[in-house]
Amino acid sequence: MNKFIAFTLLAICFIAYIIFSTRMTKVRAIDHFKQFNSENLKGEIEYFDARRGGVLFKLKGKKVEYEFCPGIVLHGNKVFEDIAAKGDSIVKATYSDTLRLIKKDQVFLFTFWKANYK
Repeated sequence: MNKFIAFTLLAICFIAYIIFSTRMTKVRAIDHFKQFNSENLKGEIEYFDARRGGVLFKLKGKKVEYEFCPGIVLHGNKVFEDIAAKGDSIVKATYSDTLRLIKKDQVFLFTFWKANYK
């Protein structure tokens, strides 16, 4: 009987952890999206890192890091991290649904995952 109670408590704790962890991940994703979406971005990429399905980047002269989840480039089947490099430029108007990646004389258009926070 004691093993059953211990197992049940352990299972309840595990399920609670999964629910809490999932909720916190969603909250962080929404916070990152709000910050990214509300910014007027124009600048040169200082660095970027692809992670967890998203891309973290910093523009030169800005103190803030931005994270977003890009889709496939609108005129090809390439992903952001395969195209972008340090020194390329990013342009995105406030609340725009498209980010422009400018690489020398080429412009790549990316849509991105939009968090539903309303």
